[in-house]
Amino acid sequence: MKNFLLTFALLLFVFTNSSYSFDFKKYEIKSGKVEYKVSGIGEGTQTLYFDDWGIISAEYVTTITKMFGMKVESKTLDILDKYWSYSIDLKEKTGTKFAKKDIEDLYKSLKEEDMEKLGRKIMEDLDAKRLPNETILGRSCEVWEIQKLSSKVWTYKMVPLKTEMNIMGKQVIEAVSFEENIAIPKDKLQVPKGIKISEEQMTEEEKQQSQEMMKMIQGGEFDLQKMQKMIEESNEAAEEEEGEGEK
Repeated sequence: MKNFLLTFALLLFVFTNSSYSFDFKKYEIKSGKVEYKVSGIGEGTQTLYFDDWGIISAEYVTTITKMFGMKVESKTLDILDKYWSYSIDLKEKTGTKFAKKDIEDLYKSLKEEDMEKLGRKIMEDLDAKRLPNETILGRSCEVWEIQKLSSKVWTYKMVPLKTEMNIMGKQVIEAVSFEENIAIPKDKLQVPKGIKISEEQMTEEEKQQSQEMMKMIQGGEFDLQKMQKMIEESNEAAEEEEGEGEK
């Protein structure tokens, strides 16, 4: 599972900086639809649908990126329901899913004080700081600058309305419309017909690495650089496995 550890690390960041868990509210709004404009190294559109306070969501992204004088189009869909996380390539009509329970079980092994310490440590390591509120679409947004990720995020009731990143080039994702507390069509939150889905599961190595992360956190020895190294090693191993499978 090439991106599992990265997903795990990002979810830990979310858990420790909000009241979100698999059983709690992710957003402070029950349902909504947000349409974004994507600009920068990739240009296009993004649409977020969410219900049940964000426990269920779907994010449709269409972008065109210029590479070596060529235009590369990408159409993706990420879905979260109560039990599964899906990552879908709408052009290839293929996708993967993994059980949210795999991450939830790891998360539940942490005590509340461990999570609070981790949250403070991550914020310190990333040089994250709160800036004065700004208004987007008539809504007063919290603004956070995460210096070591070269990014800023604007949120309204925990819903992201703007994100700026400058890692491999500048990318801006900004909301152009936002409908709150609306009825979301069920089909927008479901895997489209004709998509071939395969299930991904944690390998024994990934389980071991995840447990090591938990021990680091529980022992007060969380090290962001060490975690990033573990993620990179996991990705390299996965790429080698994929290469062997193609031979």
